[in-house]
Amino acid sequence: MKIQKTNPLHIQIANMLKLEIQKGRIKPGQKLLPEDSLARDFDVSRATIREALKILEHEHYLISKHGSGTFVSENVFFISNAINQLRSTSEMAKASGLNIQNRTISLILELADEKIQEYFSINEAEQIVKLERIGYIEGEPILYSIDQFPLRLAPEMANKSDFDGSLLAYMEEKCNIRVKCANATVTAVEVIPWPIKKFKRTVPALHFEQIHYDQREKPVLYSVDYYRSDYFKFHIFRKREIK
Repeated sequence: MKIQKTNPLHIQIANMLKLEIQKGRIKPGQKLLPEDSLARDFDVSRATIREALKILEHEHYLISKHGSGTFVSENVFFISNAINQLRSTSEMAKASGLNIQNRTISLILELADEKIQEYFSINEAEQIVKLERIGYIEGEPILYSIDQFPLRLAPEMANKSDFDGSLLAYMEEKCNIRVKCANATVTAVEVIPWPIKKFKRTVPALHFEQIHYDQREKPVLYSVDYYRSDYFKFHIFRKREIK
């Protein structure tokens, strides 16, 4: 494997190893070569290899086991998205080369509570759709989502008992509602409140609470999503104001 001497070597090596993992040439659970062997292969120092491996450990691609060596993580799937870019989870996964399977936990009609009434400026007698789903990758639950919106926006939902597609795409294609933007609050949580007992896991997650607006800037969707932090990475470009 050849590297360029002009760029930071440890970053190049980390990216090369990451690509080998993503393409399946280095398998989940596989033990890496010792540092000195990798140093010879890349024609760099062991210190450079050590820095490269630290990057991949930080990104959860590798796990270092004291006395045993460094291994590829059993979970090497990551869905990455700019935090300021509004996409459905299905769209985010597709952009990362992955496929999420959504399974409906419940799809019900109910009366809105006071908070939802306020969000949508509706009265207490108006029905809303409440959709709860779990998203899976290769059988592993990675996302828990709750979506709520007025039934009048998507009346066909009254005839459905489940829904496994992209809700944003459905609104656009079936309801002529184009979600333009969302006001989001993001927090870190220690545990996802999985609605099924066998999924009670202690994996940290990012909690997104969002109100989505259409092309006329009218609220059309309230969503709560829990993204497992070992599967999702969100990034943002930040600027410093210079006077």
